Amino acid sequence: MLRLLRAETLKLKRSTAAYLLPAILLLVLGVVLLAHSLDVHRLSLLDNDPWPRYLKTTLTTYAMLVISPLCLLLVAAVLYVEQQADAWKQLYALPISRGKIYQSKLFLILGLLLLTTLLYCFGVLGIGWLLNILFPEYELAYFQPDYNYLFVTAGSIVLSTLGIVGIQYVLGLLFKGLIPALGIGFFGIIAGFILSTTETLIPQYFPFSFPLIAQDFGVANPLHREVLLLGMNQGIFGSISCFLVCVVLGYWWEGRREVV
Repeated sequence: MLRLLRAETLKLKRSTAAYLLPAILLLVLGVVLLAHSLDVHRLSLLDNDPWPRYLKTTLTTYAMLVISPLCLLLVAAVLYVEQQADAWKQLYALPISRGKIYQSKLFLILGLLLLTTLLYCFGVLGIGWLLNILFPEYELAYFQPDYNYLFVTAGSIVLSTLGIVGIQYVLGLLFKGLIPALGIGFFGIIAGFILSTTETLIPQYFPFSFPLIAQDFGVANPLHREVLLLGMNQGIFGSISCFLVCVVLGYWWEGRREVV
């Protein structure tokens, strides 16, 4: 398994993902810095801890606009080499079980998602300290960021996107090209955003809505954010359940499909 993961990582280094992921992080963090630089007089409040508002704003941006499209791109990047060269037959001809190949690609996707989220969190902290140097009126140096809130919330966001990862991974293996899976994924993201603001019950069962209803970002309708199952928010519980179902079904189907 470790050798397979190293091989998948090597293939990823030679693909566009090696440049795409850092570019996305830098662009998003650059927008965070620019927004707080342009609106410093409205965002800074005297004798008020700026960290809670700053962290909530940046994490909301990540959950709303970044992580769902990022999941789609990560899955497509990991499957890109085999899809482009139509090399599944050659890959499955190797003396390695299909299950290990299936697991190695999935583990790589999850690892990249977690790594990107951690880098974003550290980047948010770095931007905060940079803002303190550039704009002392923010008074960021007079208070300490809530690290527990930052990383726990980021972890919740990652868990809430597992359902999207599971769906896109199965779709990526089901279709020979990347475009159909990406098209379905982006349509799901748009639909999930719209549905999460309504009072219908659909978002509670629609995986693409889960990143918005997993936390109280003030974006989704309160009806969905307040639903708890087994002590977890509907977004997190539903996402984990969807991920497990998709992974098991994909594992079963991948072991039985005929590759031509």
